[in-house]
Formats: sequence, structure tokens, C-alpha cells
Amino acid sequence: MYRAIVESCEQLQDNACALDYAERLVALRPDDSEMMMLAVGILQEQGDDASLETASGYVTRVLDASRKSSATEKPARVSLADWQHHHDELVAALYSLRGQIEISQKDYDVP
Repeated sequence: MYRAIVESCEQLQDNACALDYAERLVALRPDDSEMMMLAVGILQEQGDDASLETASGYVTRVLDASRKSSATEKPARVSLADWQHHHDELVAALYSLRGQIEISQKDYDVP
């Protein structure tokens, strides 16, 4: 149900509503990478320290889950090489995004 509310809020361009329900869904389903990434985008737009800190935490959680995923989880129709390539690109993009957020925070010493 929260997912439908998030989509409705997005259609209305109500970022506060979308963020509220996306975070509620993440609280219920802590492994929901899609909702975390949606929240990251909104939080980045807000740009305040607390929002950027939360966004960085969400990206780190998605990054950790991505690094832990293995080829045994890939769909049968996808070759191992294609899966590995996509996986490597995803991990690189997540590191880049987290770096952008850290630069926005002016926090250059974060590991």
C-alpha cells in the first residue's frame, strides 16, 4: 500500500509525501533498495546536513547489499559475464553517488 502512495505522491510532485512514505516502507522492508534510492534522490535535493547524512546511509546500505549479492542470484536467462558487468557498473555507480553526497556534505574524510 505504501508503494502506491509513494507513486501517487510522485505523480503529484509532492516530494515530502513521497519521502515520508518511502521511508515508512524502508522501515518495514529494510532491504527495499528501490525505495531507498528514491529517498536518496529526494534527500539530495533537500541538501541539508541531516538529509545528506540519511541519503549517504541509504546508499551505503544498498551498496552493502549489492556487494553481498552473488552470481547464484542472477536470472537464468542472463549470462554470467553480463551479470558481472552489470553488477560491477552498479557498484561503481553507487560508490560515485555516495562520493557526490559526501562532497555535498564537505565530508572528505569518510571511508
